[in-house]
Amino acid sequence: MRGGLLVAWLAGAWGAGCAGVSEQEGFDRVSAEVSERSGLEVRWRQGGVEDAAVDEAVDALLGSPLTVDSAVQIALLSDPRLQETYERLGVAQGELVQAGLLNNPLFHAGLGFTDEGVNLELSVVQSFLDVFFIPMRKRVAAERFEEARLEVAGEVLAASWRVRRAFIEHQAALKRHELERMGFEVADAALELAMELHRVGTLSDQLLAAEQLQREQARVSLARAELGVREGRERLSVLMGLWGQRAGWRIEAPMAAIPAEPEATEGLERRAVEASLDLALARQRIVVALSEAGADNVSSVLPGVEVGFEAVREDGELELGPTVGLEVPLFDVGQGRRRGGAARVRGLWRGYEAAAIELRAEARIASMRLTESRARAIHARDVLLPLQAQVLAQTQRSYNGMLVGGFDLIMARSSLIAVETQAAEAQRDYWLARADVGLLLQGRHAPLMGSGRGVEMMEAPSKSGGHRKGGH
Repeated sequence: MRGGLLVAWLAGAWGAGCAGVSEQEGFDRVSAEVSERSGLEVRWRQGGVEDAAVDEAVDALLGSPLTVDSAVQIALLSDPRLQETYERLGVAQGELVQAGLLNNPLFHAGLGFTDEGVNLELSVVQSFLDVFFIPMRKRVAAERFEEARLEVAGEVLAASWRVRRAFIEHQAALKRHELERMGFEVADAALELAMELHRVGTLSDQLLAAEQLQREQARVSLARAELGVREGRERLSVLMGLWGQRAGWRIEAPMAAIPAEPEATEGLERRAVEASLDLALARQRIVVALSEAGADNVSSVLPGVEVGFEAVREDGELELGPTVGLEVPLFDVGQGRRRGGAARVRGLWRGYEAAAIELRAEARIASMRLTESRARAIHARDVLLPLQAQVLAQTQRSYNGMLVGGFDLIMARSSLIAVETQAAEAQRDYWLARADVGLLLQGRHAPLMGSGRGVEMMEAPSKSGGHRKGGH
């Protein structure tokens, strides 16, 4: 009866190891969190019939000129890098299942040869304490699963930020190309005028060469702008996970106008801290380290115990009986693991403090950049452009009245293009700054301080090699 109870107990422990949080449940939580923070939808492609519906949704979005939001949504549905990230949940789920399993029993066999014949010895042993460590191992694995879930959710938000920035940069590159083309046309017109004046003898060779140089420099600038457009397109295609025919997407080229009302940046630092997935992940890694250290502390003071059953056939007689093996803690009493675990917890806590300091500073920087870029863009739009347009109009009137020459008119047009370029750059900077603020409020922080952190979630110190003493 007692043996039957023991078997049932062990079977229940084995069955518990197969239960737990599924990777799909973890992904559903990721999906819900991303939707709550960004309003976007994510899908995990697992080779099922649902993938066809995802492809149809992507094709539908590609059927119209892309907006920044549709580009981000396409990336969340089709980017292979994100799909690779989702597999972390499967890895963490596998570790959770493994943590709930008993170690396999060990089977020993031996032969002894004597004058009377062959003696046979058989035994099966199992770690006695292994079953008691299962709850601790499962708790650690469950906390690691939560760590993986936070990592995946954070990477989804970071991916959407990267697409948003690449989209804005591509829009700006298209605008820059348009302005460089206009600048080349102006330089080409100036050269034509210079060649005509040189032909009639009113322009020196030196001034003609200077105009030729200006036109060729404009040609180089136009070529660089064309390259920027192509590179930006390729970069955006990669981030969206598009290739082949799908890479023929069209874009909504003009950048959106600066909103009439400024963004509410009051309390941005506090809101960024409250929303931060980076800090939540840092806290979760501390929890994992504490659980691992606690498990190491328990396992290090308990010697390994093995129990089993032995059958010995000697001199034609069969002897049956239990066996017990006890680890003798002479050298390894877990002191190294305990010290390492404590140091890892302290290191993670210091990392958490540093991340909080950086996040607060980056929130302040993001707020300043947003305010400054907005003011600069509005100033260019409402002051610089109208003034330069007025200069061009007055120059045109003077030219029509033969008060100024053709070079004066060309110079005024070139100056207007330069101011338009300045305004476009300010507009781009505003939308990039707004994307950075949006990322902060969604729970990630952009690398605004040049620290190399941000966006890519902090790597945790290497995990300990486990807490099973003697492999038990």
